[in-house]
Order: sequence, then structure tokens, then C-alpha cells
Amino acid sequence: MARTFTFDCPVCEVCTVVDDDVRDLVLDEGCVLCAADVTRAAFSPSSRGRDR
Repeated sequence: MARTFTFDCPVCEVCTVVDDDVRDLVLDEGCVLCAADVTRAAFSPSSRGRDR
């Protein structure tokens, strides 16, 4: 099962749950809403999906 993370943009404050692949994409490309550069600090482990 893929790990999930809560992404919280420090610039536009968008908050959403993402998987490993999307986290890597956001780290490479920036926030999908405002395009701000983000670091791993913008992600925290999410409990969503662990009960499946």
C-alpha cells in the first residue's frame, strides 16, 4: 500500500492528502495551486488509507 502524506502549502495554505508519487511531483514542480517551491517540511504522515 502506498504511503500517504498531508500536504500543507506554506504559501497559499492549500491542504490535501497525497501519495508518494504526487509528493515527489510536488517537490519537483512546486505546489499545484500556486507553484511555490516546497520542501519536505510541507508534508506530514497521513493516517488516511491505512485502514483499507
